[in-house]
Amino acid sequence: EKVVITADPNKGEYESDMVTILTLLAIKGLNQKVSCVAEILTAEQVTNAKRAGADEIIQTNKIASSIMANCLFKQGGVEPLLNLLEELDGSKMAFRSAASFKGKNFKEAAEELLSEEIVLLGIKRGLDTIVNPPNNFQIKEHDLLLIMK
Repeated sequence: EKVVITADPNKGEYESDMVTILTLLAIKGLNQKVSCVAEILTAEQVTNAKRAGADEIIQTNKIASSIMANCLFKQGGVEPLLNLLEELDGSKMAFRSAASFKGKNFKEAAEELLSEEIVLLGIKRGLDTIVNPPNNFQIKEHDLLLIMK
């Protein structure tokens, strides 16, 4: 049902991404319906991985860079992030249609979702994901809600 393709640590980033993309093409060639999650190391190859059929892309270098940059600017910034990642283990983060919240603000939507034991983390609007927007941020019909159950 699902395939996870990890980067080869014995190859350079570019070469590893090429092998991942070739693997994606082979898997999708055998079974177009199988869901593929691919680890891509270079930002330049994300588009090619999508074209090859990746359903989800994990950019581990981007995540690691973010954590390291956080260390530079905030003392003790890594521990809270690692604790959060441990807490998320078993939780489900997802996007949900915002159509039923059209015209409401972020605070109203968050309170309504809390009654369902769902935490509203942010809004995805087009290509932008806004985490913890201001309470008065207006939700539009085609937005997606970033939630955690």
